[in-house]
Amino acid sequence: ALPLPTKILMGASDLLVPMRDQHAQYMQILQRTPAGHEFDRLYVLSQIASHRGAHQLMTRLEQSTPDETLLARVAQMENAIAAHL
Repeated sequence: ALPLPTKILMGASDLLVPMRDQHAQYMQILQRTPAGHEFDRLYVLSQIASHRGAHQLMTRLEQSTPDETLLARVAQMENAIAAHL
């Protein structure tokens, strides 16, 4: 898969920075949580949050790019994200 153009991603930094920070927080929590039910619950919550953030990013990209090739790629990625939710 080709990486998304940096210029496009920079236009979504208001989404990317909070996603990165939230991921770091979940990783810290998960590293401190012993294996078991609570770890599993937190892991699932972290994955849901990450996928929702990715969906928001794809929606933003879809609304902001006139590039047909990128739009097709975003649609594919949105389908993959939706399948995980």
